[in-house]
Amino acid sequence: CNIGCYFSVNLDLVCSKHFCDYVKIIPIERILTETDAPFAKQGGTDKIKFLVEKLSALYNMDKQSVKDQIFINFRNILNHIER
Repeated sequence: CNIGCYFSVNLDLVCSKHFCDYVKIIPIERILTETDAPFAKQGGTDKIKFLVEKLSALYNMDKQSVKDQIFINFRNILNHIER
């Protein structure tokens, strides 16, 4: 079932074994990075680099491909809003 949802993930999620298993089942085409992390112990834009590293390991992708895909995901949301 594809309902078009995107999911934002933060560093706490990808560093937790329990939640990491859930993140892995979300297609990378539906992942966004959470930059403010309002409910996380760790957050802020300084943590994005480490989050991308964790996501690249989780999805078995190189870091640049993960960054590119997250940018595409964000652009797709903006394109949808502009319609």
